[in-house]
Amino acid sequence: MTTLAQDLSEAASVRTVTIPEATHYVHLDRPERRRGRLLAEVIRTLAQPAVAKAAH
Repeated sequence: MTTLAQDLSEAASVRTVTIPEATHYVHLDRPERRRGRLLAEVIRTLAQPAVAKAAH
């Protein structure tokens, strides 16, 4: 995760989120396994306005 975040140097912004006890199947899992938390984070990210990064 840390390496990916560092490699996204051209992104307008980078934010990592840790969902405790989630597995790589969290997107398919039941609500009590924190699927709702994943969906909330995705919706939050998509709801943010797009920001164009200035050219160097």
